Amino acid sequence: MHLIIIFILAITSMTLAHAKEKENEIVTPSTLIPDGVDKIFLANPYTGGKKHEVRKATIGATIVNIVKLNGYLSAKTKADKSDIKSSITVIDGLIPSLKTLGLFNLFNGYEWLVDDTQPGKIITGILYFSHYPQEIDQKVKARLLELKKSDLYKDYIIVDLIK
Repeated sequence: MHLIIIFILAITSMTLAHAKEKENEIVTPSTLIPDGVDKIFLANPYTGGKKHEVRKATIGATIVNIVKLNGYLSAKTKADKSDIKSSITVIDGLIPSLKTLGLFNLFNGYEWLVDDTQPGKIITGILYFSHYPQEIDQKVKARLLELKKSDLYKDYIIVDLIK
């Protein structure tokens, strides 16, 4: 799993500007974020635009918390509401960085809402749309309405998202 997280971080962290500047250079995690550096400024590699600060391990922390939520919400792992809330709070704080890294371009917002075997991933999708409601289309709206009917998600669907 650690290798997967490192691989995903390396791929999604590249920026278009960096790629253009160093077209012939292979990008590795250490060339993108040198040892001893904890954060860098990146533009979304898919859309460009303004650069935002991104910390190392952003994707890794998200994946770990999604997996924790999967366990908590499928009752495979004992948790109380504060454990669930803590994981959701961490993911919520990482959504802007995940967007900057291009993770929501690699897997579009709707794709985060459809895997019923991963409630943590679905909640991450819901959090994404709470940050970026302008990206809600009819397909997403229909899925959010469907999720709202589920006891598992009804507390996490923000009503204003699906007016």
